Amino acid sequence: MAIVAHGDRHRFIEDLRHLLQGSGANGAAIEAIAMTDGVDGSTIASAVTAGPAELSQQFDVTTAQANKIWTWLTDENADRTRELEILAPRDRVDIRLRVDGEVKTLDRLSAGQRATAILLLIFAIDGRCMILDQPEDDLDNRFIFDDVVQMIRSQKAISPSGGSRQIIAATHNPNIPVLGDAELVVVLDAGNDQVRVLAQGSIDAEDIRTHIRQVLEGGEEAFLRRYTKYGGIRLSLPSSRTALVAIAEQPVALAS
Repeated sequence: MAIVAHGDRHRFIEDLRHLLQGSGANGAAIEAIAMTDGVDGSTIASAVTAGPAELSQQFDVTTAQANKIWTWLTDENADRTRELEILAPRDRVDIRLRVDGEVKTLDRLSAGQRATAILLLIFAIDGRCMILDQPEDDLDNRFIFDDVVQMIRSQKAISPSGGSRQIIAATHNPNIPVLGDAELVVVLDAGNDQVRVLAQGSIDAEDIRTHIRQVLEGGEEAFLRRYTKYGGIRLSLPSSRTALVAIAEQPVALAS
């Protein structure tokens, strides 16, 4: 994923147009000034202070237009120059995600891919506690496997890399607790408007691994992936179905 910062030139043009309303300056001249590379209100104010000739030369506007703008902004009965100095293009950020080798902007991504990009952006703000409520509802499972669990492993509070973030997740996706290397797994049974704790412990505990296989669809596959990618215990158990799982990285469980 990449984050690209831009200045919002469209909004800057509108702000400058509003300030120059009544000056007689035409839209083409205002746009030419606002679209100049590296320009902001302070830059324009410096040119105004130097005089209309500098304004015309620096921003490639006609002498007549430069005179109108200079006269309007330097009017002693108004405080327009000070207002101009604080004008600046507002921040605009493009978020881009690489999908199958192609870099796509946020507006070209599917709903699941957009959710992935936003989640990865949140992960970039390190050190804050993160609570995820069934992220698999919005995320492509491939991104969970390729990106999300990698971030969890590197950032969680107890990790070889020395991460500092507490991560709590309520999930039905086995990749998150298994490949994310959860420190604490809490298995919950929901019914009759109540939630009951069936078991809790680390994924190293045999009964917890059994619950993950029984409750989560694809739990066995997640353990096989873990064994292949990271190493670990490989154990085949019969599967069945229960209700709900809450996964916590340490030390609290979250029930959804």
